[in-house]
Amino acid sequence: MDALNMFLLACLMAIGLTPRSGQDQVKPVNLTRIRQLCPVRLGGLFTADPISADDAAWLRANCDVLAVPSAAVTADTFPSIAKERELVTPLLVESASKVSDSPAPGRVPWTPAMAGWALNGATAAPKGEHILDVRNAEWQRCWSEFAASEVRRLGAQGVLAVDMPTDSAMQALPAYSTPAGRTEAVVSFLRGVHALDRYLLTSGGNGYDALAGGAYPPPSGPEQPELVGRVWDAVNAYEEGACVVGWLRASGSWAPLPESRWEIALEAADRLGRVGQILIAAAPFRGEADLEYAVASYLLVSRRQGRVVLQPIPADRMGSPGAFSLSAYRDLVKSWSPLLDAPLGAALQERHRVPIEGGAVWRREFANGVVYVNSSDVRTCILRLGGEMERATGEKVSHVELRPHSAVIFVYHRFS
Repeated sequence: MDALNMFLLACLMAIGLTPRSGQDQVKPVNLTRIRQLCPVRLGGLFTADPISADDAAWLRANCDVLAVPSAAVTADTFPSIAKERELVTPLLVESASKVSDSPAPGRVPWTPAMAGWALNGATAAPKGEHILDVRNAEWQRCWSEFAASEVRRLGAQGVLAVDMPTDSAMQALPAYSTPAGRTEAVVSFLRGVHALDRYLLTSGGNGYDALAGGAYPPPSGPEQPELVGRVWDAVNAYEEGACVVGWLRASGSWAPLPESRWEIALEAADRLGRVGQILIAAAPFRGEADLEYAVASYLLVSRRQGRVVLQPIPADRMGSPGAFSLSAYRDLVKSWSPLLDAPLGAALQERHRVPIEGGAVWRREFANGVVYVNSSDVRTCILRLGGEMERATGEKVSHVELRPHSAVIFVYHRFS
């Protein structure tokens, strides 16, 4: 038992809450941090594979947040993970707008009564699939009750709602063709199904960096000026987080986001992390430089043990059936271990800008390393070091050229 657990147990015993024997024995609390030296928190949305016992063991050892369809798990999967890792947050994936005549296990089944809940103009659904209006109060009630029952049945902590109006595939529908229409629909659904006493609610946050198209007062809490007037602000009161597929990348081309939108993405991640909410940052990348930029950007706002997690995905897999395969993710984490497992330790400061040759870049220092990020769209900057330093990739350098949308991660010491 580590020092933190011993302290908690001693406190409980002092007030008489831990009998030393008998049926009322209090189970020891395991609040041991996952990957204690690694500030990159891992996790993600996994949809392709059923979770085996070996997968569950790997998730226990490596991931802070996981979201999977009900069909991928059994009634024992999440409880077995939580038994050893109480800091893991397991979520179920459920469509917010689509139902099928022949649904997979754990999906809301179609009934004739739902015909009146269909979205007007939604004629593009495949045969046997129906697109429902997320603004419909009866559908919201049905969805919320079904989500709560699945959470109870499988021992999850919450639900990730996908197929939201902000998704690019949904924006072709007339009801969601304008920013104001999309935001109004998202807010209506989240407000209608939010049930913090029964489950944590997260949603597919694609398009959350867009202007909301309406008057939504900024929420209380940490001030993030670039989020004012964005969908991020509009939905903040009605959910406990989001999953952003394409984090830091432009949809379709997977080119890096312009600096202004990069700042929005980081402010959103920072705000969610500060208050303990969830963000699955599913980040497409092409090669080592892209991945280092995504990891370093994430490290600018990461928290010591939070629910903001990074899910790198090779850009050439985006759109393929196996893009969100857990087995592929496990292989990726192993292949890119030098970046994802860099033993930087705890952050010692908040992100801040520092001048270097050619312009200013972002910097954040850790107990055992330091991160620099050049988020500029146009400037190339030169980082000159006082001596030779070791990059997370193992290369030793005395200077680094930071091109637009690039980064470098340095590790001070290596741990065996």
